[in-house]
Amino acid sequence: MLSAAALLLGVVMPFSTANNVLSSGDTMNTGQSLTRGAYTFTIQSDCNLVLSDNGRAVWSSGTYNRGHNCILHMQTDDDLVIYSSGRAVWASQTSGPQG
Repeated sequence: MLSAAALLLGVVMPFSTANNVLSSGDTMNTGQSLTRGAYTFTIQSDCNLVLSDNGRAVWSSGTYNRGHNCILHMQTDDDLVIYSSGRAVWASQTSGPQG
Protein backbone atom coordinates (compact mmCIF):
# COMPACT_ATOMS: atom_id res chain seq x y z
CA MET A 1 0.00 0.00 0.00
CA LEU A 2 1.26 3.47 -0.84
CA SER A 3 1.92 5.91 1.97
CA ALA A 4 -0.08 9.10 2.29
CA ALA A 5 2.88 11.17 1.15
CA ALA A 6 3.35 8.99 -1.92
CA LEU A 7 -0.33 9.28 -2.75
CA LEU A 8 -0.30 13.02 -2.27
CA LEU A 9 2.94 13.85 -3.98
CA GLY A 10 3.56 11.04 -6.44
CA VAL A 11 0.34 9.53 -7.66
CA VAL A 12 -2.20 12.29 -7.19
CA MET A 13 -0.03 15.30 -7.93
CA PRO A 14 3.18 14.67 -9.85
CA PHE A 15 5.76 17.37 -9.18
CA SER A 16 5.94 18.43 -12.82
CA THR A 17 2.26 19.41 -13.04
CA ALA A 18 1.19 20.18 -9.47
CA ASN A 19 -0.10 23.63 -8.58
CA ASN A 20 -1.72 22.58 -5.33
CA VAL A 21 1.04 20.92 -3.28
CA LEU A 22 2.01 20.67 0.36
CA SER A 23 5.71 21.47 0.19
CA SER A 24 8.37 20.77 2.78
CA GLY A 25 7.65 22.87 5.87
CA ASP A 26 4.04 23.65 4.86
CA THR A 27 0.95 22.99 6.97
CA MET A 28 -2.77 22.52 6.41
CA ASN A 29 -5.31 23.38 9.10
CA THR A 30 -8.49 21.49 9.90
CA GLY A 31 -10.93 21.74 7.00
CA GLN A 32 -8.32 22.59 4.37
CA SER A 33 -7.66 20.40 1.37
CA LEU A 34 -5.55 19.94 -1.73
CA THR A 35 -7.25 19.08 -5.00
CA ARG A 36 -5.88 17.77 -8.26
CA GLY A 37 -8.37 16.59 -10.85
CA ALA A 38 -10.80 14.15 -9.24
CA TYR A 39 -8.61 13.70 -6.13
CA THR A 40 -8.99 15.67 -2.90
CA PHE A 41 -6.74 15.32 0.15
CA THR A 42 -8.48 16.78 3.23
CA ILE A 43 -7.66 17.16 6.92
CA GLN A 44 -11.16 16.85 8.35
CA SER A 45 -12.53 18.52 11.49
CA ASP A 46 -12.51 15.08 13.20
CA CYS A 47 -8.70 14.92 12.71
CA ASN A 48 -8.94 12.24 10.00
CA LEU A 49 -6.82 12.76 6.86
CA VAL A 50 -8.78 11.51 3.84
CA LEU A 51 -7.97 11.01 0.16
CA SER A 52 -11.09 11.06 -2.01
CA ASP A 53 -11.58 10.20 -5.67
CA ASN A 54 -14.65 11.98 -7.08
CA GLY A 55 -16.00 12.41 -3.53
CA ARG A 56 -15.52 8.74 -2.57
CA ALA A 57 -12.97 8.07 0.20
CA VAL A 58 -10.22 5.74 -1.06
CA TRP A 59 -7.77 6.12 1.85
CA SER A 60 -7.69 7.59 5.35
CA SER A 61 -5.19 7.96 8.15
CA GLY A 62 -7.55 6.24 10.60
CA THR A 63 -7.30 9.15 13.04
CA TYR A 64 -11.04 9.82 13.38
CA ASN A 65 -11.70 11.66 16.67
CA ARG A 66 -8.07 11.34 17.85
CA GLY A 67 -7.81 15.08 18.38
CA HIS A 68 -9.25 18.48 17.57
CA ASN A 69 -8.03 21.53 15.68
CA CYS A 70 -5.54 19.23 13.97
CA ILE A 71 -2.74 20.42 11.76
CA LEU A 72 -1.19 18.44 8.91
CA HIS A 73 2.50 19.25 8.58
CA MET A 74 4.91 18.19 5.82
CA GLN A 75 8.10 18.20 7.83
CA THR A 76 11.44 19.06 6.28
CA ASP A 77 12.53 15.42 6.71
CA ASP A 78 9.68 14.29 4.35
CA ASP A 79 7.53 12.87 7.15
CA LEU A 80 3.86 13.88 6.86
CA VAL A 81 2.48 14.31 10.40
CA ILE A 82 -0.91 15.11 11.94
CA TYR A 83 -0.65 17.12 15.16
CA SER A 84 -3.33 17.84 17.76
CA SER A 85 -2.44 20.29 20.54
CA GLY A 86 1.24 19.87 19.68
CA ARG A 87 1.10 16.08 19.97
CA ALA A 88 1.66 13.82 16.94
CA VAL A 89 -1.37 11.56 16.42
CA TRP A 90 -0.25 10.06 13.08
CA ALA A 91 2.85 10.05 10.87
CA SER A 92 3.49 8.67 7.39
CA GLN A 93 6.85 7.22 8.52
CA THR A 94 8.47 8.53 5.33
CA SER A 95 11.27 10.56 6.90
CA GLY A 96 14.64 10.34 5.31
CA PRO A 97 17.97 12.07 4.90
CA GLN A 98 17.00 13.81 1.66
CA GLY A 99 14.50 16.23 3.28
